[in-house]
Amino acid sequence: MKFKNAIVATAVLAAISTSAFAQQASTTNKVFIEQVGNTNTVTLTQAGSGNSIGVSSSDYATITGSTNSVTMSQTGDNNKAQYKITGNTNVYTSTVTGNSNDIMVTCGTSNGACTGVTIDQTIQGNSNKLVETISGSAINSKTKVVGNLNDLQYTLNSSNGKLDVDIAGDSNIMRHTQTGAAGVSGHELKVVLTGSSNSVTTSQAGTIDTNVNIKINGASNNINATTSN
Repeated sequence: MKFKNAIVATAVLAAISTSAFAQQASTTNKVFIEQVGNTNTVTLTQAGSGNSIGVSSSDYATITGSTNSVTMSQTGDNNKAQYKITGNTNVYTSTVTGNSNDIMVTCGTSNGACTGVTIDQTIQGNSNKLVETISGSAINSKTKVVGNLNDLQYTLNSSNGKLDVDIAGDSNIMRHTQTGAAGVSGHELKVVLTGSSNSVTTSQAGTIDTNVNIKINGASNNINATTSN
């Protein structure tokens, strides 16, 4: 595992149960982590100013392997997390509370897909923006956003796709694309959105097996849902 910051520590994670904890709370807090192996547990906690997990668009924090568990918590200030996951039955849990937010998760890359992965993200407050790019199968992705400038974007290429989004308020805008062979419980989208400027665009694709369920309570609404065959 590698943490890259003012200090760089390096270790190799083998296929044994391992636990890692990183915490930084300063105006410059940043962490880069590269995890390779199976059945590892990683907890990242950042409380305080600059935040950042994965330090650039080409320098993601990465997890490669199977049956790994990553839990990330950022509380306050400039936030930002960029995570890239490859492997099977991994669990990624993210809680971001307050300030500039900006979360990017890629599940499945040119080096390998994701299978049976769980992605659970909660964002509570301020500038928000979340991007998920998923390539694989049987992905369980859930998002909960409570408020402020929102702006979500999902791209799925997953058989047995499924997606769950929950937003409470403020500027909203969510797009969604889901492709991949449907049939025997493929596709499915659920969005519950309560208020503010709204605009939901979804697109799923053939062949059969599609289930879109959108519920919106109020404000400027503008919904466009497309499925095909």
